Amino acid sequence: MNARRATWLLLIGVVLFCLGVTEVALRSMFHESKFLDPAQDELWFLALHENAHRLTHEGRDVTYDPILGWRMRPNLADSEVHTNRWGMRGTTDYPKERVEGKKRIMLLGDSFTYGLGVADADVYGLILQAAHPDLEVLICATNSWGTGQMFLEYERYRHVFEPDLIVIGIYEDDFMRAGVRAREYLKPKFDVAGDQLVLTGVPVPPLEDFDVSMAPLTHRPRMIDAADYFYKLIRFNNTGKHMDDDRFEEMAAINRFLLRDLKALAATKPRSPPVVVMTWPSIHYERNWDSARIRQSIVDSAKALDLPVYDLEERLKAKAKETGEPVYLHTHSHWNRAGHEVAAQQLEEHLQKIGFFAP
Repeated sequence: MNARRATWLLLIGVVLFCLGVTEVALRSMFHESKFLDPAQDELWFLALHENAHRLTHEGRDVTYDPILGWRMRPNLADSEVHTNRWGMRGTTDYPKERVEGKKRIMLLGDSFTYGLGVADADVYGLILQAAHPDLEVLICATNSWGTGQMFLEYERYRHVFEPDLIVIGIYEDDFMRAGVRAREYLKPKFDVAGDQLVLTGVPVPPLEDFDVSMAPLTHRPRMIDAADYFYKLIRFNNTGKHMDDDRFEEMAAINRFLLRDLKALAATKPRSPPVVVMTWPSIHYERNWDSARIRQSIVDSAKALDLPVYDLEERLKAKAKETGEPVYLHTHSHWNRAGHEVAAQQLEEHLQKIGFFAP
């Protein structure tokens, strides 16, 4: 063996050894999810693989739904946290039939609108309802839903409850969830074909039929994901382009069409309930997702459709400054009572503005 060939073989051996050591170190020091993009399916598939044994646990506050994937469990009763027979937050079992003299609002949303972490009386929808005895506020919201699931929830219940007004609350996670196939469980997903939405993944398989093969993983070296992660981190530090925003335009199109179709669907009902959009900032994901860009996209999409839209950021900041206390819970980054009061006040002002309470 000549010296040059020996040198090359030695060099290749050293490189392979270093790569192997790097791979072992990454696997021992970091969980696999550390380097995965929350705007991609694989992070959530990984979570499903790891937590599949817990999916059918009866103590969970959500239950399987073949269209939505999951929804809040009906008739929850845990201290100050309740759901009614429909799985809506609160203790009121709203009748299908309209009650004379009462107006009805449907709130579509995720864990913020549901009120994760606070008592029934502190949820913005129920704060609003308590202030107006002639108002029914149906909280059609579930933890970890995306905007696609909110749309499908209205599609299911629009013939049942006939609301006079629809409010959809879109948090930045909801925006990104619209384009993935899994979250807490497998879920429906909308894709864009031309200027149309295409629903995929429905019916979602039952919990008891879940198998890890339904959530495939790509088995690749951890250092590939780590290299991509650190590349995006360096890019963020040098350019300000957020790490996990590479699918932003795709997500923006899905959310824009969902708002368009929600408005069109509501207009087909005799009451033609108007749609109101609310959005608010995150207190995390500072370098991952561009919160301001996401909220601006939501605002722009709503305005293009002539939908009233409210970004609660400044009002939340003002509330915190006024009280000297945070408006987000320390435990899991959701609103406390003060944050919900901001959302309730914003809705109250909108309703007054449009004369909603007029006889």
